Order: sequence, then C-alpha cells, then structure tokens
Amino acid sequence: RGQRDVGEISVGEVICTKTGYILFDMKAAAVANFAQRLGETSARQFGLHIRPKAVNHISLACNRPSEEVREKIRNVYEPTDSGEAGDLIRETQASATFDLVLSRLISRSSFERFAEDGPHKFAEVARIPLQVQDKAP
Repeated sequence: RGQRDVGEISVGEVICTKTGYILFDMKAAAVANFAQRLGETSARQFGLHIRPKAVNHISLACNRPSEEVREKIRNVYEPTDSGEAGDLIRETQASATFDLVLSRLISRSSFERFAEDGPHKFAEVARIPLQVQDKAP
C-alpha cells in the first residue's frame, strides 16, 4: 500500500518528572495505530514479534535527580524568552520531521547493570519518514 497521510503529530509541553526524566509530551494516533497493526500482522503472518510503542512522548533526558538541572533542560526545549535564540528553537520545532523506526534488540540492559553494561543496544532494520501534509490556510 502506498504511503498515506499520517495525521496530526502534535508535540506538547516538556514534562519533568520527580523520578528524573524530561519528556516531550506528544500525540501521534495514526502512527501508534499503524505500529499496533504492524505488530499484529507481523506476528500472525510471519511469526515475528514486534513491540509497538505508545507514541506518547519523546525522551529528552533521564537520571536527572536535581530539579534545577531538569528545569535547565526544560528551558532548552521550551524557551521562555522572545529573543533570537527562542525564535530559533520555536522555528526548529515547527519544522521538525519524524521517522518511524523499526529496530532489533541486540542486547538488553537494566538499571542495576547500567554502569557496567550501558544502555540497551539496537540495530536499525528500517526507517520510514513520516510526511505531514501542510494544512490548508
């Protein structure tokens, strides 16, 4: 089937959690639905397990226990000033593009072994650029 309009991809506010994560809230229902269908179809037709993600956030940082540090990171992605730097960030966000990435897990890590093993390791299998059509004025 040909590529279809992926629907609205909306990036919301930056969320800082008390557990040390900084996330961009986002919604991409069409992408999440496609990933879910892909997971179901691949299991049924090919015996291939795909774990679709919820597509409800973009992780910006983790393991930042200091509220001050989390707020500094938030300000990088959510500028409060109306100067040139803030304008550049807003322009960059408005023109951002997204890809749907299918990757294979090479090795799994854990919080307890992170210092020794590092993060999970993945190999990219496929990358599908998501095209968002311009809205009519």
